[in-house]
Amino acid sequence: MENLSNNNNPQENIQAKISFRKDMKTLKMNLPGIDKSLKGYGYKYQNFNEIVREIKNVIKKHNLELDIEQYPISIEGQYGIVDYIRTTFYSTSTGYEFSFDTRIPTENLQWNNENGSKVTNTVYQMFGSGITYVKRYALVAALGIESEIDTDAAPIYNNHENENSMPSKQVSVNQKQEQKREQKQEKNQLNNFNKNLKSGKAYCYEIFRDALFNIKNWVNEGEEKNNINALIRALCTDNDDALEDLFEKNAELKSIEYWVNILKKYFNKTNRFDDLNKLKVFMSDNRDVYKTKVLKFFCMLKKERQFNYIFAV
Repeated sequence: MENLSNNNNPQENIQAKISFRKDMKTLKMNLPGIDKSLKGYGYKYQNFNEIVREIKNVIKKHNLELDIEQYPISIEGQYGIVDYIRTTFYSTSTGYEFSFDTRIPTENLQWNNENGSKVTNTVYQMFGSGITYVKRYALVAALGIESEIDTDAAPIYNNHENENSMPSKQVSVNQKQEQKREQKQEKNQLNNFNKNLKSGKAYCYEIFRDALFNIKNWVNEGEEKNNINALIRALCTDNDDALEDLFEKNAELKSIEYWVNILKKYFNKTNRFDDLNKLKVFMSDNRDVYKTKVLKFFCMLKKERQFNYIFAV
């Protein structure tokens, strides 16, 4: 998926894309190779934290206007609900972004242990490790991160160097302990992440930002559009201070009625009278909505699936 900060100025759109691709090229060209130093589940793999650390180092060193987000999503399709990791690279200056989804396996997983026999774990047991694996795989594939030896599928239980360094029984015990620690840590991280994502500010920021990318194209050029673009920039960089400053200087931006009126005008202008009626019903059924904050309002609206296109990016 690709989302350009679309406005009525094609030249600005083109320039935003050029700047984004230039920064992405600089990032790719300066990322070092990362060895597959961790072991588990019958193969060697690169350390996810080390990958993220190297990406941040390159962005900081070359002063790139880039940031990356990765979070789990669920999409309902023909064959039921499918889980994905959505990876988004975006420009912190223009709002231009590029996203793609990588599926999270939901079936029972199997691998060979150090003795060559099959081991089966449930999805629940493997989910934390699966999340990290998919996030790591997505970054490595998108950025072309190299390693000295490609051993993603290479068994490690016949590794002579490991066998010579300590008894095989001790290797087995150490590997199991390492796997348990990693699974527990990743499971805790996932639980905390999902809790913050579903109920926290970060989740509402994401929803509000997605809506603004569309809403800004429904208003006229001028101060109103400039304010919305400023909100998008603040949300893209998770800049709480800039966001609060915008709300303080433009009190109408904190008004639920302000955003509802924009939606109503758009529905009338595009003859979406059915959506207009649904919005009126939504507001009537949620009488306290005018007393809530803007971020919560858009989170509530997101739950109404008939308005999904407002948040489509």
